[in-house]
Amino acid sequence: MNDAFYVAGIGLGSQERALSVVANNISNLNTQGFKRAEISFAEVMASTSSDMRGVGVRMDQAAAVFDQGDIVETGNSLDIAIDGNGFLELLGAGGNSYLWRGGRLHVGQEGYLQAENGMMLRDMVNVPIGAREIRVGADGTVGALLVNEDAVSELGQLSLVSVNSSADLIQKSSGLYEVRSGVRSYGAVA
Repeated sequence: MNDAFYVAGIGLGSQERALSVVANNISNLNTQGFKRAEISFAEVMASTSSDMRGVGVRMDQAAAVFDQGDIVETGNSLDIAIDGNGFLELLGAGGNSYLWRGGRLHVGQEGYLQAENGMMLRDMVNVPIGAREIRVGADGTVGALLVNEDAVSELGQLSLVSVNSSADLIQKSSGLYEVRSGVRSYGAVA
């Protein structure tokens, strides 16, 4: 009889975690750069070596799905989205690094491009005071018209970060991810 309660407890706990993942997917439906998670379950086997029968299921993992979403033109030259694979890297508090698929950028108080959440891009693109018509090109080149100049000046280049597998990522809030294994590679936006 205790085995039945144990199996039921495993199943209920798994369903609770799965419901939490689904609720997170729904609550972030309109969050820019958010990627939904899919849930997989694994069979729990009996603990004795002589009895290899299944005794229930548990939630195995909730992995982010990185299918390409719709890219919508917003009319704001500092709204960015990544078409294809890769992430932009943001610098968080205490030197923590986060990966991000895009959203709204702005010029922070120190003059660097930042995400809407205030985190600076790892690429540290500095925008001089008085710069206007700041634009990010499809190749990641950031340019602007500077004071007393008629031609666009290049301010920097955004680079993409890739990870070996989505299983290496830990999903955080607001479309941010941390790298579990610390393995990443850098490259220019293509």
